[in-house]
Amino acid sequence: MKSSKGLLLALFVLLAALLLLSTTRLGVFLIFDLVGGSTDNLDVEPDNSPLLLSRKLSAESTYDLPTVVEQASGIVFSEDTIYVSTDQGELFTFNLSFDLKDQKANLLSGLLILKQGRLEAITVAERRVLGIGEIGAIGVWEKGDGVWRRQQNIALPLSLADEEFTGICINSKGIWATVSETSNLINLGDGSYSTIDFRQLTKLDADLSALMISGIDCDDDYFYLITENYTSIIILDETYTAVEVIGIDAGEASDIAVHDRYAYVTVDHNYFDARPPVYRYRILE
Repeated sequence: MKSSKGLLLALFVLLAALLLLSTTRLGVFLIFDLVGGSTDNLDVEPDNSPLLLSRKLSAESTYDLPTVVEQASGIVFSEDTIYVSTDQGELFTFNLSFDLKDQKANLLSGLLILKQGRLEAITVAERRVLGIGEIGAIGVWEKGDGVWRRQQNIALPLSLADEEFTGICINSKGIWATVSETSNLINLGDGSYSTIDFRQLTKLDADLSALMISGIDCDDDYFYLITENYTSIIILDETYTAVEVIGIDAGEASDIAVHDRYAYVTVDHNYFDARPPVYRYRILE
């Protein structure tokens, strides 16, 4: 009898531990930051980058996000709305002054541990939110009757099935994505890779593989990349050539949105860090 009670107690403790680890922010922190190892303390000094800086900027302004927004990852502007996604697959919408417009929407379902970090970036096309990360497709969500609902995924070419994407953007030439490695932009429509030409802005004998690309925005003229380490905005022209590298003071940047000459940058953090604001830089004249 005692052994049966002991077994039941052990099973209860195990179940409680699994619930803690899989459904709570504390559990996620324990797994990813303490057990799994954290990416905190990256070198964020732009001067240490393997790329030559064109200039350095300090943020002209910052925008504090509400406390309900934890681990902001993706950001994109569309008309009069700013969309911000989080590492937990949540979506928040703001007006152009960063006042919260709606309550959060859960884009991904399931246990918190399974959602953490799967949705890395978002963009908007025809009022639909497109999301990328480790979800095996381009996720699509559309708002109806005040509720965001998942639509049919946009399938990825089989050659991209194993990529771990960090950013997504859309222009008239297609839907584009980045991975942490710096050598290519990826066209999500046909699965083609376009090599980024860093040659004219690379330091002598520099190791470009050290760069960690964490986000992208684009228009028909330029691509705007953001790096998580050596924190910089890299501007590429339509030939995928780096034409400018701008060092910034945002820390471990997670994504970038360019709107009306300004770049808006979200910053990575774990649950128990102070929540960083969104940083704004004027990058275009």
